[in-house]
Amino acid sequence: CTVAGNTFKLPRELLPHYRFAYLMEKYFVRRRDYSKIEGSLDGFRLETGIACSLGVLFQLASTASLFEPKLYTDLLPTVRDEHNLVIAIYIRTSFTDVKAKNSTAQEDRRKYLITARHPIDCALSIEKSHFANSPELKSSVWMVITDSQIVKRDIQERYNGGEVMLQNNHTIIRRQVLSTGSRGAHSRPNVSPSTADFAEALIDWYMIGESDAVVVSMGASFGFTAGLRTARPFYSGFDCQKQALVHERL
Repeated sequence: CTVAGNTFKLPRELLPHYRFAYLMEKYFVRRRDYSKIEGSLDGFRLETGIACSLGVLFQLASTASLFEPKLYTDLLPTVRDEHNLVIAIYIRTSFTDVKAKNSTAQEDRRKYLITARHPIDCALSIEKSHFANSPELKSSVWMVITDSQIVKRDIQERYNGGEVMLQNNHTIIRRQVLSTGSRGAHSRPNVSPSTADFAEALIDWYMIGESDAVVVSMGASFGFTAGLRTARPFYSGFDCQKQALVHERL
């Protein structure tokens, strides 16, 4: 990995066992698990070091467009436009977990839209704050990743093309809501996921990290590690509090 001009090669003996490097009960990375690395490598900083490692490990192949046709023609060019504020919103309803066990299950529209309410309010707040302080930004882009087709469709219908409301500013800033074609599929018990299931999930995970800020609806490692890939600011979708990527006292 190369960070700030310095190239690092991590000796295996310095790395914590992966099952203990990530505190699954609270979805945090603990600095003390990596103390040997930070103490041994001059200039190595855990936050950007993790991003560097994940960036090397996970790169999209050209064939990814077979599973997401808009990936290289629309999605990536839009989220990588420096004039766009890009907010990734990850909303997990757990419906696909239910669907994996019961193929006839139906989505509870009211329940899942309630789940989406707080993350959406958070995205609106982040949006307003960024545009008030960054006049060079010209457009707002929401990258919506969810396992619920109802939530995805509802957010697109309600917020795509909307105006960002700013006080004392007559500039009209439009919002664009993007999403992948992912089904958010989970395999059934004792059945291996298909290549399409895996590819769609990885593309979703990758797109979250292509944002300027990440809002996650619940404590799921999927959204958190996606933000870690690029060391993006991470916000709780429950109370919109900015979360530390690495925790000091756990």
